[in-house]
Amino acid sequence: MPPLTCPFKPSEGQIARLAFNVFIEIHKMHPGSEQQSVIALLADSDADHDTVLGTGRLVYGELQEGHLHVRWESPLLEAAMSQLGFVDLLGNGSLQIMLTSVFGMGNHTAFYAFDLDGHEISRQSSTCEAFSDLAAQSVTACPISTESDIQITGSGNGPKELLATTESGKKVRCVFKSTHFEEVPGSKSPKPPSVLRATSLNADGMRLMQQGDFQSAVAKFEEAAQLNESDPLFANNAGFAYYKLGRNQDSLYWFNKAIEIDPNRAVAYLNLGDAYAKLNNIAEAWRAYEKYLELAPDTKSAPEVKKKLDALTP
Repeated sequence: MPPLTCPFKPSEGQIARLAFNVFIEIHKMHPGSEQQSVIALLADSDADHDTVLGTGRLVYGELQEGHLHVRWESPLLEAAMSQLGFVDLLGNGSLQIMLTSVFGMGNHTAFYAFDLDGHEISRQSSTCEAFSDLAAQSVTACPISTESDIQITGSGNGPKELLATTESGKKVRCVFKSTHFEEVPGSKSPKPPSVLRATSLNADGMRLMQQGDFQSAVAKFEEAAQLNESDPLFANNAGFAYYKLGRNQDSLYWFNKAIEIDPNRAVAYLNLGDAYAKLNNIAEAWRAYEKYLELAPDTKSAPEVKKKLDALTP
């Protein structure tokens, strides 16, 4: 299901790794019925860091007579730090599928909702531009964007209402009209958060890194870092892409930028130490490695960093 890349990482003498995540829920979507449904979230991963990159799909199927019948798959969506939920949003006696994905420093949320026929009932044209790169490859889901969790209101018969929060803290009400939830006229439309676009660019950069195209990856990471200056991930990735190109002086700027955003981001210190070591700046490499071990003494990388320290001559 492109463009999910599922990168494969062989390993000498150890278990090889396929960087792909599958999350499965088995749920009764028709209250009062014994029929069970299977909802799967398939998502790209990172073979080195055990993290979901952000691009994924939902797949919906039903168990009938002992067999799984796949009904539909969703458009591409953002799956980083995601959580599935099941609520009767439409008041029609069946549950619908919700997916919330958290971006940036945890302050932004993309909210997706699908009915059991696969219709994207949360689709918003205002956020589609944030996924233009993905849309060039495939149909892309366009979520309701909010600065906090979506609030679901309403009781009794009929569809629920959704409350989203803008960057300024204003509540925006969305009501269901015919095919999908729409903002109530007169509500101030929230601007599509730049973090959505930045996360999409970062996922593109990661795919380019996996393909060995570090120069193109640099451009994606730098644009992501400029769009969302509050997330150290994008700056750190830009620095790592420069490091892979052998442009160590350029990588220092971005690693230090990541540390400026988050002084406790351990991996940025590790990368900073590697860049300084390549430049033969032993004293700065030593300080960076020491800071990494101070912040992350029990990680699987810690023994290797200790070896790097032992190899340095202060």
